[in-house]
Amino acid sequence: MANDDDLTMPFGKRLERARKQAGMSRPVLGGLVGRSADWVKSLESGRQLPPRLPLLLRLAEVLGVQEPLGLVGAQYWCPRRVIAACTLAYLATF
Repeated sequence: MANDDDLTMPFGKRLERARKQAGMSRPVLGGLVGRSADWVKSLESGRQLPPRLPLLLRLAEVLGVQEPLGLVGAQYWCPRRVIAACTLAYLATF
C-alpha cells in the first residue's frame, strides 16, 4: 500500500483489496472480527464510515496488514503524534 493511488483510495476499497489479498471472504473476515458479512460489505461499499481504532487495529491484524493506519488513507489523515500513539498501542497488543 505504498503508491500514489493509495493515498486517495477510499477506506472501503483499501479494505476490500486487503481482504482479497489475504484470500478471505466477507463472512470469514466478519466472523474473525465479531461482525457480519453485511457489515464488511457496508464498509467496503462506503455506506459505513471506517470503524474506531480498536476495531481498525483488529481488522489490520486479521488481514495481516503491517501498517494498520494504512487502511484508512489520506482522507482520514491524522497528526504524526496520533499515528505514533496508535502504532504504539497496536504494538502493545503483541
